Amino acid sequence: MSLARLVVAGVRVEGRTKSEVARDYRVSRQWVHELIKRFDAEGEAGLEPRSRRPRGSPQRTPEALEDQIVELRKSLTDQGLDAGAHTIAYHLGERRQPDLEQPRPRAGPAVGAGVRAVRGDRPGERPVQHQPEQGPTVNVNVAWFVVN
Repeated sequence: MSLARLVVAGVRVEGRTKSEVARDYRVSRQWVHELIKRFDAEGEAGLEPRSRRPRGSPQRTPEALEDQIVELRKSLTDQGLDAGAHTIAYHLGERRQPDLEQPRPRAGPAVGAGVRAVRGDRPGERPVQHQPEQGPTVNVNVAWFVVN
């Protein structure tokens, strides 16, 4: 017998309180309430384990674009050409179609946008000197500055 069935039996058959059952079986009161609610609505089927998979995926690639990628990859492979991610992106950029959903721009700049690390070649060495239009640098082994 599953723990869910034991919990429901403790409340419905034995007549114990939900708090007692939660304490005795070392589960949360909220989970006991949820199980009772499911059992009342669906019966035994409500006690079966449920999928934890998300219902949707906002970052999912649109199906039309997936079909184009698969078609392009097969075509390039049949021709004996490279069918890697960079090649696919290049070819998709050339045949860009307005009906395909384009990614929405972010509300603000990407994290770290406009910031570039400057390093010397070896430890203790001075950083590479930059042109003044790129912004100020600090004379340490690793420095950060903002690119205009």
